[in-house]
Amino acid sequence: MISGSIPGAISGLQNLQILNLSQNKLVGGILDSLGSLISLTDLDLSQNNLFGLIPRSLESLHYLEFINLSHNSLEGEIPSGGPFKNFTAQSFMFNKALCGNARLQVPACSKVKKKGSNANIFFIKCILPIMVSIILVVFYEDMVGHVSDFGIAKLLGKGQSKEYTKTMATVGYIAPEFGSKGIISTKGDAYSFGIMLMETFTRKKPTDDLFVAGLSMKGWISESLSHAIDRVVDSNLLQDEGHHHVDDIIASTSSILKLALNCCEDLPEERMNMKDIAASLNKVKAKFLKANDKDVVRFCRK
Repeated sequence: MISGSIPGAISGLQNLQILNLSQNKLVGGILDSLGSLISLTDLDLSQNNLFGLIPRSLESLHYLEFINLSHNSLEGEIPSGGPFKNFTAQSFMFNKALCGNARLQVPACSKVKKKGSNANIFFIKCILPIMVSIILVVFYEDMVGHVSDFGIAKLLGKGQSKEYTKTMATVGYIAPEFGSKGIISTKGDAYSFGIMLMETFTRKKPTDDLFVAGLSMKGWISESLSHAIDRVVDSNLLQDEGHHHVDDIIASTSSILKLALNCCEDLPEERMNMKDIAASLNKVKAKFLKANDKDVVRFCRK
């Protein structure tokens, strides 16, 4: 529960090898003077409220073998020299807008720029209608389905609600009951659609390198939903140049990701059906449209 900024006196501890200040309430920037801790081998500042740039002075810490700066609000270019050549994306995940190191699969800094409110209008003009259109063709009304099972399609006989199959499906999108028992059902589609919703609004795949060591896309989103939703939402949707739309985007996306998590419940009977999912998405769309009606009209005129 340590609060305040990182004490400057720490930089005088020349023989310090391990500095772990994780899981506190520290604020402010990472001290440039930490680069003088020449004996440091482990640095953990994760799960705080630190912001600003990662000091390039840390590149001079030649003995540094481990660093964890995740779960903060850091931004700007990740240093690439010295020990940073050996660090993976795990060390920097869940930050505001870090960029620069292609090997870590983060955006190039030249691409991290303001998009203007058109990105927000794109949200309602394109993304949501596409999601609703997709789900409308996954209904099982009178056994007339246009799309089904997202890669594990099977024709079910009259009165059947599930079938056993050895058909291989796409890893990351399949429901748990299919992966463990080979059972397919309409609720499996709900699961796959939920994963696709998460992928669309976070710009992360369920098979992303970020999701290792027990961390899944579902867990990542669930953990961030209540207090740090802006860390998981695609940053392109939150670039607004001072306009008010960002709050609307966050509120709408939060509702959509909650819906996606419901779609991805482990037990099939706890998932929403496709018709209710479509209705919920349409409500989110209508609410956003009402709040941003003038801008949508102006965008369409252009």
